[in-house]
Amino acid sequence: MKVLVKMGRFSGGAPLSALEYIKILKKYGYDISVEAVRHNEEIEKKFINEGIPIKFTENLDIITRKFQFATLKEYLLETRENILMNKIDLIISVGDGRLVYFLSHLSTTLKKKYIGVIAGGNSKVVQNSKHWKADKIVCFSGENKADIIKEGFPKEKILVLSNRISVEKDPTYLEHYEEINQVKPLNFLLTSRIDNNKINSIKSTIDLVKKLNENQLNVVLKIAGDGEKFREIKNIAETVNSEIGQEIIILLGHISEMREYFLEAHVVLGKGRSVIEPIMMNRIGIIINEESKFSLYNSESAENLYYFNFSGRNISRESSEKHIFELVRNLQMKKIDLKKYFESNNYIIKRYHSDYLEENFINILNEVTVRKSNNFNVKKLKFEQFLLNFYISKYYIFNVKIFLKRNFKFKKL
Repeated sequence: MKVLVKMGRFSGGAPLSALEYIKILKKYGYDISVEAVRHNEEIEKKFINEGIPIKFTENLDIITRKFQFATLKEYLLETRENILMNKIDLIISVGDGRLVYFLSHLSTTLKKKYIGVIAGGNSKVVQNSKHWKADKIVCFSGENKADIIKEGFPKEKILVLSNRISVEKDPTYLEHYEEINQVKPLNFLLTSRIDNNKINSIKSTIDLVKKLNENQLNVVLKIAGDGEKFREIKNIAETVNSEIGQEIIILLGHISEMREYFLEAHVVLGKGRSVIEPIMMNRIGIIINEESKFSLYNSESAENLYYFNFSGRNISRESSEKHIFELVRNLQMKKIDLKKYFESNNYIIKRYHSDYLEENFINILNEVTVRKSNNFNVKKLKFEQFLLNFYISKYYIFNVKIFLKRNFKFKKL
């Protein structure tokens, strides 16, 4: 069976998740082709290292936002030609609602089977899912599922499947924490883009570490990431270091491979994958959001954090500065039973590790590939073009309606 895996921009965790799906498809003998929007060379290399060639395409996100109707039609016709020429049987997209809308309609037009994978992040705008034509939708969290159902897509066709991360536990984690004392600094690590959308959480973390040191709790914070606000954060770090009298805030810049930094850390802060991975490696994780709320991952907070995909949205068990101060003191005084503490990590490992993905993913494939799909006769191109024009028009009409509904209130006459 021939499968086309089509992605949006090659950045963040979505293509890495797609890579885990592709590895399983290869293992089971599927013939795979991959299309994506060029963005990140490091992620490209991961695909190349797995022997997976990539065809790069236009960015659907930009095309739709800029109302490039002719380019959008050309994009869809090129995708159609690729599907027919290569005799694709199943299309899997990994991206947002735009990708699902257009590819699900194209798949229906060509009588192909289709699975849409909605990447994580804020799913409040899911492009009016009642208009999707997918056989199956896979999403990463309960929050994603609830939003998609609310927008009108049938709940029986949605599956929450978070397993997509391949990491190894640190077998020497007890020795790593045993080295902590009141003289040697405790290593904090924050991984984040340094831009307008993330700057509040970065500033809050720096402020927290400053207060810890002002209270004679020896902590060093390393920040991995880059972005438009790097200079601003660098200036703040230099000011704090000067006030404390030592370098407690260290900016690492962009880091392509984070594993060694995760292993070096004792406490890792962040959102999403940047904090899920180190938790799975047996590191203490703290989620921080842009409202400057912290939530220490443990057995009590696990369910809430998982439901919202560790995004920091709707934190129900907030950790105060006092709680984090106590955590640091207890680590330094060896008052935490780490074996017991890290037992709660199994909750996340079972829900995120790719070792638990295969059976569920193959079941989905079996469900949607039961019926044989047929190729449309190429002579029907004119009819298909008419349908594409209709779907494009429909997309913009209902998105204008959504925009007006969400941003303006109209009084009845």
